[in-house]
Amino acid sequence: MTDSFLPTQLKNRLPKRLRSTLTILRDNRSIRPLIVLSLLGLFTLPLGILVRQLVSEIDSKINVGIRERQGLAYSQPLIRLLDSLLEYRDMSHQMPKVKPIYVFWKQQEIYRQFQQVQAQDDRLNSILTTNDRHQKILQDWQLVLQATENRNLTRAELYTLNSSVIDNTQNQITHVGDMSELILDSNLDTYYLSDMLIHLLPTTAKKIATARDLHLDRLNKTIDRRSSFNEVSSQLQYLKLGLEEMENLLQRNRRTIMNSNPTLELPNNRFLSLNNRLAKFRDSLSDMQVQQSLNSESSPATEPTADPKFLANKVREKADEALRETFLLYEYLLPITDQLLQERIIHRQQQRQNAILFTSLVLFIIIAIYGFLARSWQLRHEAEQRLKLQYQTTQIAAEATDIPIALSNILQVLCQNQGWQLGEIWQLEAPSSLEAEWTVQCSNQWQDPKLVQTVSQIATIDQWKQSQQTLHIQKNVGFIGRAWHHRTIEWLTLPDQSIHLWGRTGLASQFQFQSAVAIPILQGDICLGIIALFSQSQLAASQDNNAIFSTLGRHLGEFLHRQKTAIELVHAKDQAEASSRSKSQFLANMSHELRTPLNAIIGYSELLQEDAEIEGRTDMISDLSKVKNAGRHLLGLINDILDLSKIEAGRMELYLEQFEVRSLLTLVVPTIEPLLNKNSNHLEVHCAASVGTMYADVTKVRQVLVNLLSNATKFTHNGIIKLTISVIPWEDSTSLRGVEFQIEDSGIGIAPEHLQKLFQNFTQADASTTREYGGTGLGLAISQQFCQMMGGHILVTSELGQGSIFTIRLPLNVQDLKNAHNP
Repeated sequence: MTDSFLPTQLKNRLPKRLRSTLTILRDNRSIRPLIVLSLLGLFTLPLGILVRQLVSEIDSKINVGIRERQGLAYSQPLIRLLDSLLEYRDMSHQMPKVKPIYVFWKQQEIYRQFQQVQAQDDRLNSILTTNDRHQKILQDWQLVLQATENRNLTRAELYTLNSSVIDNTQNQITHVGDMSELILDSNLDTYYLSDMLIHLLPTTAKKIATARDLHLDRLNKTIDRRSSFNEVSSQLQYLKLGLEEMENLLQRNRRTIMNSNPTLELPNNRFLSLNNRLAKFRDSLSDMQVQQSLNSESSPATEPTADPKFLANKVREKADEALRETFLLYEYLLPITDQLLQERIIHRQQQRQNAILFTSLVLFIIIAIYGFLARSWQLRHEAEQRLKLQYQTTQIAAEATDIPIALSNILQVLCQNQGWQLGEIWQLEAPSSLEAEWTVQCSNQWQDPKLVQTVSQIATIDQWKQSQQTLHIQKNVGFIGRAWHHRTIEWLTLPDQSIHLWGRTGLASQFQFQSAVAIPILQGDICLGIIALFSQSQLAASQDNNAIFSTLGRHLGEFLHRQKTAIELVHAKDQAEASSRSKSQFLANMSHELRTPLNAIIGYSELLQEDAEIEGRTDMISDLSKVKNAGRHLLGLINDILDLSKIEAGRMELYLEQFEVRSLLTLVVPTIEPLLNKNSNHLEVHCAASVGTMYADVTKVRQVLVNLLSNATKFTHNGIIKLTISVIPWEDSTSLRGVEFQIEDSGIGIAPEHLQKLFQNFTQADASTTREYGGTGLGLAISQQFCQMMGGHILVTSELGQGSIFTIRLPLNVQDLKNAHNP
């Protein structure tokens, strides 16, 4: 017996050479424990996947840290460039007061800083995508140089052009922080540090420089003609508020960083110094100073502070100090941030190493446990295979609808699970005469595809199949006959016992069969057939195998018995249905022959009753009235039976037409008035104003209403019967609305246990009602059938002793479903 240790789907995905190697290893019993050990090692795969996912997450965090450090490296020369650009804009704004040599030196310094930024851009553009923005800054800078050299722009236009380069540089700093994920850092300390480096400090420097330039323009009366003194004052007031906001944000960030990382040493003195410089600079941006400088021009200066030149130098000095402190704080914070990121990268690298080390240790322990339990796992696997065989065969037998296919599937599962190369199922064949004996013939066969690989083997298997057709095995002859006779499992060792193969000895030797077994298929003590299995391996009888085969044989016997019984029941059911259809067809065809005599009897009884009344034969009137009433009653019963027969025979048709619902009531109410008067009942009709016409079979709708109203009057005495008609929504492809007829009575009601059989043929709610009230029990059944033919239905609610409510629901536009399906 061989085992399949790999799932079929997984095995089919393996390369052909690897599958062949696994097959050879599988058939070698001496190394099966090693195979079990190796395959059970696959259970460690989920652990490896989890660890791999953990390592991937750690690697992702490491990569984020590296990218953040790259963003800091790129931002550092950009900040220095921003500092130089702010200073160059101030120098350009003061021309021609500034000496050209100073301007040239500053241009060379900016050129060197652009080279530093270019070096970072060449190294990190693929990660941070900064090249396009960098080229735009270079192009704008070239325009600034050309305008400075040609002096073809006004002072305000040159200032605007310089401001554009500064704005683009600041945007580049923000872009670098975004692409390097500095502004999305998950740690509070580095997040707020990055916020100061990427946003707050560059913005503060820009606002200081802009406020300084505007205030100096006011003092020197060099404001652009298009701007008024008040507009510039408003801009300065906005910048002062912005600087105050930047100062508050810097303090908030510093406090947050210290709270989240108390051990971190921040340059607090630099924060305090910057706050002081910003406060002094904001104080210097005073409108009072400007007003004093304007007054000093009209009168001699009494105080040196009123001199515009002195005030301008004072403002410039305080602005330069604030700018210097801003960029100095940046230089202090940059290495602190970089150090934090570096420490986190190192910490995560240690986490990665620890995860890999822990996984290696766990894998070593699992492999050691697997090695210790290899033998028990193999035994357990073999037991599971046996249970799997029983489950699969039982499932096939339970779900089977075709006996030959089910037997073929069971035979295939059995051979593949237990390692047999060829399998046969022999079933009993009934004798052709009373004197003949029972024989068995082969009905199903399965062979391993690997069994037939050469031309000679193809010819041999064809001969084997031909021998099955001509071989008739008798009881107690051959190993199959012995299994049939003794009803026990028979093992055969080949080629020593080839004589028991019944003329197939040569064919078995060509396939190199070494073992065979015959398993009786039993249903109780009756043998229904034999399973014959052949293997190229030397297999011997064992208690476990015999138990499996015995159970399988009995399950298969029960299956064959059930299938045979089911086939007989289906055949009997088909015969019964055919008989019922014939009966219904007969009654439907006999409708004219049955109704005509009854109509004649009723007609003649009415004529005789009229003659008796004319002649004064009062003694005959009562008898003739009884004959007429009995005839009409019998005609009603026959009409109901014929209608039901027509429905069952499929001959009942719909005659659809458009009619007024209110006009239908004029036909229904007079019909049931005699019944109402008989039991002293009162009928109330409520028809909604929205009820108009409907398209349906008016005769069948009328008959349904009459049937239900008649039932209501029959089971109600001295009561009120309500008929309510309304329009209701209807979810249908042909009709969006429907009509509802609700019939409510105050009669005897129906018990809950009798409601479920209310619409069955020849059935009333209670047998006692038949004796007391009469009836065949067909009225409700026919009414329900009519409603269903028109796409509707009847609902009923009732309470014993309180009355009943029958609800008829029909679409307003009835479709003939029979003709729609059979055009």
